[in-house]
Amino acid sequence: MSDYLITRALVGGKWITGRGGTFPVTDPATEEEIARVANCTVEDVTAAVVVVVVTGAGVVTGAEVVTVVVVTGAGVVTVVVVTGAGVVTVVVVTGAGVVTVVVVTGAGVVTVVVVTGAGVVTVVVVTGAGVVTVVVVTRAGVVTVVVVTGAGVVTVVVVTGAGVVTVVVVTGAGVVTVVVVTVVVEKAAAAAYEGWRRLGVKERAAILFKVRDCLLQEKETIAIILSRENGKPLGEATGEVGFAASFFEWFAEESRRQYGDTIPSPAPSKRLITVRQPVGVAALITPWNFPIGMIARKVAAALAAGCTCVVKPAEDTPLTALLFAKACERAGVPAGVLNVVPCSRERVQEVGAALCASPSVQVLSFTGSTAVGKWLYSRCGPTVKKLALELGGDAPFIVFPSADLTRAVEGAMASKFRNTGQTCVSANRIFVHESIHDEFVSRFVSAMDDELKVGSGLQKGINQGPIINQRQFDRLVKIVNDSVSTGAKMVRGGLSLGGLFYAPTLLTGVTMDMPVATEEIFGPVAAIIPFQKEEEVIRLANTTDKGLAGYFYSNDVSQVWRVAEALEVGMVGVNEPMVSTCEAPFGGFKQSGVGKEGSRHGLDEFSHLKYICFGI
Repeated sequence: MSDYLITRALVGGKWITGRGGTFPVTDPATEEEIARVANCTVEDVTAAVVVVVVTGAGVVTGAEVVTVVVVTGAGVVTVVVVTGAGVVTVVVVTGAGVVTVVVVTGAGVVTVVVVTGAGVVTVVVVTGAGVVTVVVVTRAGVVTVVVVTGAGVVTVVVVTGAGVVTVVVVTGAGVVTVVVVTVVVEKAAAAAYEGWRRLGVKERAAILFKVRDCLLQEKETIAIILSRENGKPLGEATGEVGFAASFFEWFAEESRRQYGDTIPSPAPSKRLITVRQPVGVAALITPWNFPIGMIARKVAAALAAGCTCVVKPAEDTPLTALLFAKACERAGVPAGVLNVVPCSRERVQEVGAALCASPSVQVLSFTGSTAVGKWLYSRCGPTVKKLALELGGDAPFIVFPSADLTRAVEGAMASKFRNTGQTCVSANRIFVHESIHDEFVSRFVSAMDDELKVGSGLQKGINQGPIINQRQFDRLVKIVNDSVSTGAKMVRGGLSLGGLFYAPTLLTGVTMDMPVATEEIFGPVAAIIPFQKEEEVIRLANTTDKGLAGYFYSNDVSQVWRVAEALEVGMVGVNEPMVSTCEAPFGGFKQSGVGKEGSRHGLDEFSHLKYICFGI
């Protein structure tokens, strides 16, 4: 299934194929890549049969004609003809209906024509003057023109049937100019916008309910792909699909409650009202750690408000996003209302810049790192878009002396090790009062030893999967090693378990200047910091430029109110580690973002408040 989905995208209601995705084909392609693209096994490629026919039983004739025929087990036939006039013709026919013709003349002109069974035609012309022209035309209406001159200037123009025009100019002086006109947004999402926004809210809600039903019906299938792609334990993956479905139910209901106001007029000759209207096309950039939950939270709100969407899923988890798109398609979401465009890691910045620059995109919603959020924020300035940013967290988790230690340990385990610690609301710094510090650590160690099982997410009993990729793994190792080298005590873990698996780790003796306390960990590493007074721990908890979530355990009612109000975060869990739900607003303070997702406030990011004044 992954090979089928990996190079596909949903644009304007049409599924298109192309190179790229998580595993882009390299130039030259490896045998494994060839096998995947040709839908044959590696053994088929390796065991290819080559037959060479040279005229005159191995002797080149007077006419100097040489013919070479290559036949592979995959049904590929290659014919090469060389004439004495210096003309070389190569014809390649594959079992998939691909025909390639290459003609080289003595004048230094090379012409290559490729025709595929899918109706793709590629023409390459190289002249002796050093000018190369490449034209690619697909049956879907995609035209690519590449011109390379002897002066070292390269011009690439790509026009797709969905109306995407990309122009890239590279000069010999090393100057690169990229102009991307993403009319995929204008022609697909924008074209569908008028019809969708004018659809009655009852009809829109009915479609959202159907999306909920499709997600729940396919929960097990989606969860398996999610677990294989993300590494998340299957139980958590299944729960995430249910979490995603809940947003479609919630916003289907909320779409019928986008109320305006009647405002008492200061003048008897006027009547004042406000109404809610959709913003327009929404660009949604989503993360890998909740690859269907975060898409659903954004898409459900946008569709309920009357917006159309272009989703750019994380490059680590495109398959889950495409399965989500399939579910929406089956539920009856009209063509062009939801568009999903995965891309490789190398093209992330290009695609992000295009969405920011497009005048047709009226709102951009992003979940991810603070650094990327700031970059997107700056790029949206020229077009003055609405922005909804859910960025990094650095959550404090505080245990006061009056806390129920059993519940506090359970809460810390759930908050720290859910999704192998790879959540933006994970407990990043665990502050424990010095009077109960040793007892808490002892119980926490026992819980880690008894409960945490590392392995493949598809295996029964596993609750700790791998780190998402090598870059994140190396970053996690460095944070731990640097903290230990500056005095932190390794109580548990700190070991690589092979591949991208990292042992759940507990560090004590942590101080506020160590990397484990100053950086968002995003992994299965718990850092415990002792404190003495309430005022002290509030100050330490707020000593960060982020403020997404915070947690504390206390049975002192007065203290609960004081601390809940004092923490500079957008969400507070009091004696409770699981704060995310579709009914409540999700979002942070400071550099953890702007705007709210979920709840009735989630519609605000995708709608305008319009004031209308009537003269009577």
